[in-house]
Amino acid sequence: MGHGARKQLAKLLDASEICGDFSTRIEMSARALRIEVDGVGVLPLPLRAPVTKKLIAQARQARFGRGEQTLADTSVRDTWEITPDRITLGGPDWDRTLSVVLEGVRTALGLPPTTVLRAEPHALLVYGKGQFFLPHQDSEKDDSMVGTLVVSLPSHHTGGELVVSHVGRSVVHQASREKLTFAAFYADCLHEVKPVKSGYRVTLTMNLLAERTRPAGEDDGGPAADLAHCLTEHFTEPAEERYAHGRQKTAPPNRLVYLLDHEYTQRGLDWEMVSRGVV
Repeated sequence: MGHGARKQLAKLLDASEICGDFSTRIEMSARALRIEVDGVGVLPLPLRAPVTKKLIAQARQARFGRGEQTLADTSVRDTWEITPDRITLGGPDWDRTLSVVLEGVRTALGLPPTTVLRAEPHALLVYGKGQFFLPHQDSEKDDSMVGTLVVSLPSHHTGGELVVSHVGRSVVHQASREKLTFAAFYADCLHEVKPVKSGYRVTLTMNLLAERTRPAGEDDGGPAADLAHCLTEHFTEPAEERYAHGRQKTAPPNRLVYLLDHEYTQRGLDWEMVSRGVV
Protein backbone atom coordinates (compact mmCIF):
# COMPACT_ATOMS: atom_id res chain seq x y z
CA MET A 1 0.00 0.00 0.00
CA GLY A 2 2.86 2.36 0.91
CA HIS A 3 4.50 1.76 -2.48
CA GLY A 4 1.26 2.77 -4.22
CA ALA A 5 1.13 5.97 -2.19
CA ARG A 6 4.67 6.84 -3.27
CA LYS A 7 3.83 6.24 -6.92
CA GLN A 8 0.75 8.44 -6.66
CA LEU A 9 2.74 11.10 -4.80
CA ALA A 10 5.40 11.14 -7.56
CA LYS A 11 2.67 11.44 -10.20
CA LEU A 12 1.04 14.38 -8.38
CA LEU A 13 4.36 16.17 -7.89
CA ASP A 14 5.35 15.68 -11.53
CA ALA A 15 1.99 17.05 -12.65
CA SER A 16 2.35 20.10 -10.38
CA GLU A 17 5.74 21.14 -11.74
CA ILE A 18 5.69 24.66 -13.16
CA CYS A 19 8.04 25.65 -15.96
CA GLY A 20 10.35 28.49 -15.03
CA ASP A 21 13.95 29.64 -15.22
CA PHE A 22 16.47 30.66 -12.55
CA SER A 23 16.85 34.22 -13.87
CA THR A 24 14.97 36.71 -16.04
CA ARG A 25 15.30 40.24 -17.41
CA ILE A 26 12.72 42.96 -18.13
CA GLU A 27 13.18 46.50 -19.50
CA MET A 28 10.86 49.42 -18.73
CA SER A 29 10.79 53.15 -19.43
CA ALA A 30 13.11 55.25 -17.26
CA ARG A 31 10.29 57.81 -16.93
CA ALA A 32 8.51 55.42 -14.57
CA LEU A 33 10.98 56.02 -11.72
CA ARG A 34 11.72 59.10 -9.68
CA ILE A 35 14.68 58.35 -7.41
CA GLU A 36 16.01 60.82 -4.86
CA VAL A 37 19.21 60.37 -2.82
CA ASP A 38 20.06 62.34 0.31
CA GLY A 39 22.85 64.83 -0.39
CA VAL A 40 22.38 64.59 -4.16
CA GLY A 41 18.69 65.17 -4.88
CA VAL A 42 16.58 63.74 -7.69
CA LEU A 43 18.67 61.71 -10.14
CA PRO A 44 18.18 62.68 -13.80
CA LEU A 45 17.94 59.56 -15.96
CA PRO A 46 19.93 58.50 -17.92
CA LEU A 47 22.71 59.18 -15.45
CA ARG A 48 25.72 61.26 -16.45
CA ALA A 49 29.21 61.31 -14.95
CA PRO A 50 28.87 64.58 -12.92
CA VAL A 51 25.80 63.27 -11.04
CA THR A 52 27.36 59.83 -10.55
CA LYS A 53 30.45 61.41 -8.99
CA LYS A 54 28.16 63.19 -6.51
CA LEU A 55 26.69 59.77 -5.60
CA ILE A 56 30.17 58.39 -4.94
CA ALA A 57 30.88 61.34 -2.64
CA GLN A 58 27.86 60.30 -0.55
CA ALA A 59 28.67 56.57 -0.59
CA ARG A 60 30.78 54.16 1.45
CA GLN A 61 32.84 51.16 0.43
CA ALA A 62 30.41 48.27 -0.06
CA ARG A 63 30.64 45.29 2.28
CA PHE A 64 29.73 41.64 1.87
CA GLY A 65 28.86 38.73 4.12
CA ARG A 66 31.08 35.71 4.74
CA GLY A 67 29.56 33.31 7.24
CA GLU A 68 28.69 35.36 10.32
CA GLN A 69 31.08 38.17 9.34
CA THR A 70 30.48 41.38 7.37
CA LEU A 71 33.65 42.36 5.54
CA ALA A 72 35.04 45.14 3.33
CA ASP A 73 37.62 43.70 0.95
CA THR A 74 38.15 45.37 -2.44
CA SER A 75 39.87 42.23 -3.80
CA VAL A 76 36.46 40.51 -3.55
CA ARG A 77 33.97 43.35 -3.91
CA ASP A 78 35.00 46.76 -5.18
CA THR A 79 32.03 49.11 -5.41
CA TRP A 80 30.39 52.06 -3.67
CA GLU A 81 27.20 51.69 -1.63
CA ILE A 82 24.41 53.97 -0.40
CA THR A 83 22.06 52.50 2.21
CA PRO A 84 18.28 52.33 1.54
CA ASP A 85 17.36 54.75 4.34
CA ARG A 86 18.92 57.53 2.21
CA ILE A 87 16.96 56.63 -0.93
CA THR A 88 13.39 57.67 -1.84
CA LEU A 89 11.60 55.90 -4.70
CA GLY A 90 8.53 57.37 -6.35
CA GLY A 91 6.99 58.73 -9.52
CA PRO A 92 3.43 58.61 -10.85
CA ASP A 93 4.00 55.28 -12.63
CA TRP A 94 6.49 53.60 -10.29
CA ASP A 95 4.10 51.47 -8.24
CA ARG A 96 2.26 50.25 -11.34
CA THR A 97 5.52 49.57 -13.21
CA LEU A 98 7.03 47.65 -10.32
CA SER A 99 3.82 45.62 -9.97
CA VAL A 100 3.94 44.66 -13.65
CA VAL A 101 7.63 43.73 -13.35
CA LEU A 102 7.08 41.59 -10.25
CA GLU A 103 4.22 39.72 -11.91
CA GLY A 104 6.46 39.09 -14.92
CA VAL A 105 9.26 37.92 -12.64
CA ARG A 106 6.90 35.58 -10.76
CA THR A 107 5.82 33.96 -14.00
CA ALA A 108 9.33 33.74 -15.47
CA LEU A 109 10.81 32.18 -12.32
CA GLY A 110 8.01 29.60 -12.21
CA LEU A 111 6.51 30.63 -8.89
CA PRO A 112 2.86 29.57 -8.42
CA PRO A 113 0.01 32.00 -9.22
CA THR A 114 -0.89 32.10 -5.52
CA THR A 115 2.46 33.77 -4.75
CA VAL A 116 2.72 37.57 -4.58
CA LEU A 117 6.20 39.09 -4.77
CA ARG A 118 7.31 42.23 -2.97
CA ALA A 119 10.56 44.11 -3.63
CA GLU A 120 12.36 45.63 -0.65
CA PRO A 121 15.22 48.11 -1.38
CA HIS A 122 18.58 46.88 -0.15
CA ALA A 123 21.23 49.28 -1.51
CA LEU A 124 22.17 51.67 -4.30
CA LEU A 125 25.48 50.56 -5.83
CA VAL A 126 27.91 52.52 -8.00
CA TYR A 127 30.62 50.77 -10.02
CA GLY A 128 33.33 52.88 -11.62
CA LYS A 129 36.05 51.86 -14.06
CA GLY A 130 37.72 48.61 -12.96
CA GLN A 131 35.29 47.90 -10.14
CA PHE A 132 33.63 44.48 -9.83
CA PHE A 133 32.12 41.80 -7.55
CA LEU A 134 33.49 38.25 -7.65
CA PRO A 135 31.11 35.24 -7.93
CA HIS A 136 29.00 34.83 -4.79
CA GLN A 137 25.57 33.84 -3.47
CA ASP A 138 23.24 36.28 -1.75
CA SER A 139 22.38 35.64 1.89
CA GLU A 140 18.70 35.39 2.84
CA LYS A 141 18.09 38.71 4.56
CA ASP A 142 14.46 37.95 5.44
CA ASP A 143 12.49 34.79 6.19
CA SER A 144 10.35 35.52 3.11
CA MET A 145 13.27 36.17 0.74
CA VAL A 146 13.39 33.96 -2.35
CA GLY A 147 15.59 35.99 -4.68
CA THR A 148 17.17 39.28 -5.72
CA LEU A 149 16.00 42.00 -8.08
CA VAL A 150 18.70 44.22 -9.60
CA VAL A 151 17.39 47.45 -11.12
CA SER A 152 20.05 48.97 -13.38
CA LEU A 153 19.64 52.72 -13.89
CA PRO A 154 20.35 53.79 -17.48
CA SER A 155 23.85 55.16 -18.04
CA HIS A 156 26.56 55.12 -20.69
CA HIS A 157 29.11 52.50 -19.68
CA THR A 158 30.81 49.38 -20.99
CA GLY A 159 31.56 46.19 -19.08
CA GLY A 160 29.91 45.62 -15.71
CA GLU A 161 27.82 42.71 -16.97
CA LEU A 162 25.80 40.77 -14.40
CA VAL A 163 26.44 37.04 -14.89
CA VAL A 164 24.04 34.63 -13.14
CA SER A 165 24.79 30.89 -13.01
CA HIS A 166 22.86 27.83 -11.88
CA VAL A 167 23.43 24.07 -12.38
CA GLY A 168 25.86 24.47 -15.24
CA ARG A 169 24.07 27.30 -17.10
CA SER A 170 24.88 31.00 -17.17
CA VAL A 171 23.01 34.06 -18.43
CA VAL A 172 24.52 37.50 -18.98
CA HIS A 173 22.52 40.66 -18.25
CA GLN A 174 23.78 43.92 -19.77
CA ALA A 175 22.10 47.13 -18.64
CA SER A 176 20.37 49.39 -21.13
CA ARG A 177 21.67 52.90 -21.76
CA GLU A 178 18.17 54.39 -22.02
CA LYS A 179 15.77 52.18 -20.04
CA LEU A 180 15.44 50.67 -16.59
CA THR A 181 16.74 47.09 -16.66
CA PHE A 182 15.28 44.64 -14.13
CA ALA A 183 17.25 41.40 -13.62
CA ALA A 184 15.84 38.86 -11.17
CA PHE A 185 17.24 35.55 -9.95
CA TYR A 186 16.84 33.01 -7.14
CA ALA A 187 18.86 33.59 -3.98
CA ASP A 188 20.91 30.41 -4.35
CA CYS A 189 22.24 31.39 -7.80
CA LEU A 190 25.93 32.14 -8.12
CA HIS A 191 26.38 35.58 -9.68
CA GLU A 192 29.06 38.16 -10.33
CA VAL A 193 29.57 41.66 -11.71
CA LYS A 194 32.29 41.86 -14.34
CA PRO A 195 34.75 44.79 -14.17
CA VAL A 196 33.45 48.04 -15.60
CA LYS A 197 35.54 49.10 -18.59
CA SER A 198 34.32 52.68 -18.99
CA GLY A 199 31.72 54.99 -17.47
CA TYR A 200 29.64 54.10 -14.40
CA ARG A 201 27.26 51.23 -13.66
CA VAL A 202 24.58 52.22 -11.10
CA THR A 203 22.10 49.70 -9.71
CA LEU A 204 19.40 49.53 -7.08
CA THR A 205 19.41 46.07 -5.49
CA MET A 206 16.17 44.80 -3.95
CA ASN A 207 15.27 41.70 -1.95
CA LEU A 208 12.48 39.62 -3.50
CA LEU A 209 10.03 38.60 -0.77
CA ALA A 210 7.29 36.03 -1.36
CA GLU A 211 3.84 36.07 0.16
CA ARG A 212 1.03 33.59 -0.46
CA THR A 213 -2.53 34.71 -1.03
CA ARG A 214 -5.46 32.28 -1.05
CA PRO A 215 -7.69 32.90 -4.09
CA ALA A 216 -11.38 33.52 -3.43
CA GLY A 217 -13.38 30.33 -3.51
CA GLU A 218 -10.40 28.04 -2.94
CA ASP A 219 -11.29 25.15 -0.63
CA ASP A 220 -9.19 22.57 1.12
CA GLY A 221 -9.57 19.97 -1.63
CA GLY A 222 -7.72 19.56 -4.90
CA PRO A 223 -4.07 18.56 -5.41
CA ALA A 224 -2.94 19.72 -1.96
CA ALA A 225 -5.47 17.41 -0.28
CA ASP A 226 -4.40 14.52 -2.52
CA LEU A 227 -0.76 15.13 -1.62
CA ALA A 228 -1.59 15.23 2.09
CA HIS A 229 -3.50 11.95 1.79
CA CYS A 230 -0.56 10.24 0.05
CA LEU A 231 1.89 11.51 2.66
CA THR A 232 -0.32 10.25 5.48
CA GLU A 233 -0.60 6.85 3.83
CA HIS A 234 3.16 6.67 3.25
CA PHE A 235 4.03 7.33 6.89
CA THR A 236 1.32 5.13 8.42
CA GLU A 237 1.25 2.02 6.22
CA PRO A 238 3.80 -0.73 7.02
CA ALA A 239 6.62 -0.94 4.50
CA GLU A 240 7.21 -4.05 2.42
CA GLU A 241 10.56 -5.79 2.51
CA ARG A 242 11.52 -5.71 -1.14
CA TYR A 243 13.69 -8.85 -1.12
CA ALA A 244 12.12 -10.76 1.80
CA HIS A 245 10.41 -14.06 1.02
CA GLY A 246 6.63 -13.64 1.09
CA ARG A 247 6.84 -9.82 1.16
CA GLN A 248 6.87 -9.47 4.93
CA LYS A 249 5.54 -6.27 6.47
CA THR A 250 7.75 -4.03 8.61
CA ALA A 251 7.28 -0.80 10.54
CA PRO A 252 6.03 2.26 8.57
CA PRO A 253 8.83 4.31 6.94
CA ASN A 254 10.15 7.32 8.85
CA ARG A 255 11.39 9.37 5.87
CA LEU A 256 10.66 10.35 2.29
CA VAL A 257 13.20 11.87 -0.12
CA TYR A 258 12.28 14.19 -3.00
CA LEU A 259 15.02 16.05 -4.92
CA LEU A 260 14.61 19.82 -5.30
CA ASP A 261 15.92 22.08 -8.06
CA HIS A 262 17.38 24.78 -5.78
CA GLU A 263 19.42 25.01 -2.59
CA TYR A 264 17.44 26.02 0.49
CA THR A 265 18.53 27.12 3.94
CA GLN A 266 16.88 25.48 6.94
CA ARG A 267 14.55 28.45 7.38
CA GLY A 268 13.80 28.39 3.65
CA LEU A 269 12.37 24.89 4.14
CA ASP A 270 10.26 26.01 7.10
CA TRP A 271 6.62 24.94 6.77
CA GLU A 272 5.54 28.58 6.54
CA MET A 273 7.53 28.96 3.32
CA VAL A 274 6.24 25.66 1.98
CA SER A 275 2.65 26.65 2.70
CA ARG A 276 3.14 29.84 0.67
CA GLY A 277 3.80 27.70 -2.38
CA VAL A 278 7.39 28.95 -2.72
CA VAL A 279 9.31 25.70 -2.19
